[in-house]
Amino acid sequence: MHNEEEQLVRRFKQGDDLAYVALYNRYKRSVFVFCSKMLMNHEKAKDAVQDIFLKVYEHRKQLTQPAHFKSWLFAIARNQCFSIFRTSKHEAVEEVELESAFASTDE
Repeated sequence: MHNEEEQLVRRFKQGDDLAYVALYNRYKRSVFVFCSKMLMNHEKAKDAVQDIFLKVYEHRKQLTQPAHFKSWLFAIARNQCFSIFRTSKHEAVEEVELESAFASTDE
């Protein structure tokens, strides 16, 4: 990581909102592309990016090594995508069960 970016991350950890905006602007596109490829859905990827950067902001104190910001960010992104998969799978199962329940009452 470049020294400039490491300083930016340190400022962000200390609560500098302008540093957060700079990091968001620097990484939002690459996080979106990552999520789009994982989720294969642009709308879900857009929502995921917002959730990811909210988590980054809320958990900034947990980042122990500013030099590893990018790895930390993409670990959060990966976990968010997996969470979306689990939620989507659960919703799909509920939808199938609901359809089955209505189908059995129509007979």
